[in-house]
Amino acid sequence: GKSGTLVYMSPQQLEGERGTHLDDIYSLGASLYELLTSRPPFYSGNVDRQIREKIPPSMTQRRKELEINGDSEPVDEIWENVVRRCLAKNPAKRPQSVSEIAKMLSVPSPKTRRAERAADSDGGQKKWIGVLATVVALSILAAGGWWFVQKMQKPSAERSTPAPAQLAPAPPATQPPAPTIAPPALGLAIVKTTPAGATITLDNRQQLSPATFNELKPGKYPLRVELNGYETVEQQINIRENQTTDLGTITLKAIKPPEPANTPAKPNVIANGTYTGMIRIKFDASGKYTPLTIVPADIHSGTMTQSSRRGDMVVKYTGVWDGNILRAVTNEVVSKPSGVQWEPEAFTLQFSDDGKSVDYECNADGKTYVANLAIQTSGSATSRLSSIYKGTITGGTPLTISFNADRKSGTMTQTAKSGDVVVKFTGVWDGPILRAVTNEVVSKPAKVKWDPESFTLSFSDDGRSGSYECSADGKNYTAQLSPH
Repeated sequence: GKSGTLVYMSPQQLEGERGTHLDDIYSLGASLYELLTSRPPFYSGNVDRQIREKIPPSMTQRRKELEINGDSEPVDEIWENVVRRCLAKNPAKRPQSVSEIAKMLSVPSPKTRRAERAADSDGGQKKWIGVLATVVALSILAAGGWWFVQKMQKPSAERSTPAPAQLAPAPPATQPPAPTIAPPALGLAIVKTTPAGATITLDNRQQLSPATFNELKPGKYPLRVELNGYETVEQQINIRENQTTDLGTITLKAIKPPEPANTPAKPNVIANGTYTGMIRIKFDASGKYTPLTIVPADIHSGTMTQSSRRGDMVVKYTGVWDGNILRAVTNEVVSKPSGVQWEPEAFTLQFSDDGKSVDYECNADGKTYVANLAIQTSGSATSRLSSIYKGTITGGTPLTISFNADRKSGTMTQTAKSGDVVVKFTGVWDGPILRAVTNEVVSKPAKVKWDPESFTLSFSDDGRSGSYECSADGKNYTAQLSPH
């Protein structure tokens, strides 16, 4: 249990553990320390904590601290070693009996000591510290020997009186005892972490933080701190003899979750913008084109319009992104010319990074159809166009182009001797060129037959001049246009 004078109590007594003879070995060391320095190992401040965690300075160092100058020589290393081992924090590292202490000190018999004193008389008087230490040791060892015999030996039924304690026989005076090599003074390390509970590895020992590592030999040690979910900390620490190395509180950094794999950013799709161009067969230079308009409702869906001589085919589409390519399918017909059949189709749209252009591609009937589409904005050249342009088609047929407000549809009038043919047209802008098709006859002479046709209109940047071009029946028809 926990009883006795505090300054002589072992760490185990402070913890309230059951007492053993090794607690008395500790007390013996503390008593010898006080007799040789005038102070116990720990005598001021938080004595409890110092007994548990701190290693006292050597007796020579303590004497210097207390300015005890009676003897200029240091305390004999054999005595330093005995007292240091008696004061070990770990009971297993203390001398296990008083007899072991006697052997460590190699205490001679009284007869031998008288002979030594006689031999020394010619050389001067022995230092007072050696005399004092020897007298104290003999007194303590005699008392300790009696205690050890009484407590550790089993009583003998055959003896009526106990045999007196005997000291180990002294070696011959001519053969001094071999010096005992003292182990180096030890140090202590304290490691705390936030959060607590990390595994601390030091000197091939592991503890959970907060951790205290006792009896470390002086020198450099690798320290490792590990906790699941946090980055491992590794560093070198330096242990000094008779000192406590407090590393403070090590703050652990949480491991960041792995970042998702980089995926190409989706291009900027301008919702409700109008992308126009001409569909053509890939690698085919025959000059056959179909006007195409894509109007995205959002980044996944919208409407697609393909214009022909019979009229506009308008269908809805929806798709999913594969990197920077939208893979889409048509799924609903909004409007179509009478008699035209429409089969759902799959196509791809690849938008530019700035969202101002898009590439269309579709595979059907064993062919690949492509189109380069550009967005039409109010700032384009179409805003400078007049509403009416007139000219004369090759062969002398007067031509009038009347634009609607959107500048991509309207009416075309061709005047002949039999009367005017008026038809509606619609088209898409391909850069500065409007590619258009006629899709409805407004009026015509009774005897005139009209077949839907496709044509192109191109204009100067300022809109003050233009040209008309149409291929039909193997011939090419042109006209120069001017605003009216």
